[in-house]
Amino acid sequence: MKKFEFDIVEHAIDNFFPKERVKTKLQLLVILLEATRYMLVYPEMKDIDKEGKVTLVIDKMSRLFFEKSDKFYSIVFPFNANRIGNKLSFSFQNIDVDSQLISNVISTIRCDSFENRCSLDFADAMFEFENEQEDFWVFLRELILFEDGYIRYDKDIEGSLQAKVDGNEHRHPVNHYDLYYTNKASFKIGLENEIAMNDFIDLLDVKTDCKYLKNRG
Repeated sequence: MKKFEFDIVEHAIDNFFPKERVKTKLQLLVILLEATRYMLVYPEMKDIDKEGKVTLVIDKMSRLFFEKSDKFYSIVFPFNANRIGNKLSFSFQNIDVDSQLISNVISTIRCDSFENRCSLDFADAMFEFENEQEDFWVFLRELILFEDGYIRYDKDIEGSLQAKVDGNEHRHPVNHYDLYYTNKASFKIGLENEIAMNDFIDLLDVKTDCKYLKNRG
């Protein structure tokens, strides 16, 4: 297993833990790309005040884990990683994933025309970056199509207390997993106890023993 850990500096924490709940695939793509860029430049950072941690785990699974106080979440990491000295480099289908490519993709999926009803409105933005990078569309297309595998762990005391007040104690347990992110797909799995990041990683590691859910009798 390859495991790389990166402390999150204060000014970058909002890139990985947005103030609003993640609701779309595009939000996750931006987080993935920002995390990749962060790992590319991380060795240049000195004397950081850490607010959280990003962990890249590559084995049979390949995932990014994001940690902040009582909240963890994880998404699939679709790129290949190579260490050169004290730095990491990334590639995807023989495409170098560098800072320029990352910036161009983020600019593209954040541009107003990406949300338009007509695909032709989006053509100009695509054409500009395809001229710079031959495989730009291949890279963007595969990112849009890849399975992100989003799962989050929360220790939410406030939300649990409010659920009890509302008479829905078991709909929002203190410790729980949230699976998926859109309203029509998302659901919770309650946990009896608090977990640590290592427990969360172990849950998703296909090379360790499975965890079991207990049925209520």
